[in-house]
Amino acid sequence: MGIEEMFRDYKSGGDNLEGTGLQDQRLMALILLIALAYTSAIIQGTALQVKGSKNYVSPPKEPKRKYPRRSSFGSGIDSQQWLSNLEKYAQQVEQLMTLTPNKRLFYQRGMKAVARILSSS
Repeated sequence: MGIEEMFRDYKSGGDNLEGTGLQDQRLMALILLIALAYTSAIIQGTALQVKGSKNYVSPPKEPKRKYPRRSSFGSGIDSQQWLSNLEKYAQQVEQLMTLTPNKRLFYQRGMKAVARILSSS
């Protein structure tokens, strides 16, 4: 199943290697770069799963699904995007927390997940 996820990520996941038109050394350099980024994202996603923070950055597996909705690769990419957005909107989030103190517990759980994500990067 893992190899099918990798091919899906390489082809329809945004890399579109066939559409680049690159050949020889440039194609090999691109594949090497993609492999490094892919490996990094998988390591990040796997670490999230081990630490129990995957549900904060990716939708959890639904009961009737045989396989999770997001691969480890997708979770790794999502975590980086999640951290980036959290930094970008930190001030607005703090303002919302003052308006809705009943959501503080969820916010604190999310911040613990952020700490776990940062410790695994």
